[in-house]
Amino acid sequence: MQKLPSSLINTWLFLAQCDEPQLAKSKLIAFGRIKHYFGNNELAKLYIEQSNDKTIEVFII
Repeated sequence: MQKLPSSLINTWLFLAQCDEPQLAKSKLIAFGRIKHYFGNNELAKLYIEQSNDKTIEVFII
């Protein structure tokens, strides 16, 4: 997988959790990107943590 900037992932997470009606289309797009690259929001958050702290290793069992 290509290295994605944590700021981009943070933006996707923000949009996916946003309740503003004007951002409904962006919310769907962001949720789709999160699902495509990570599967769910929690794994996206783990990705951000791991990219910010190189000593963290995440293993999915």
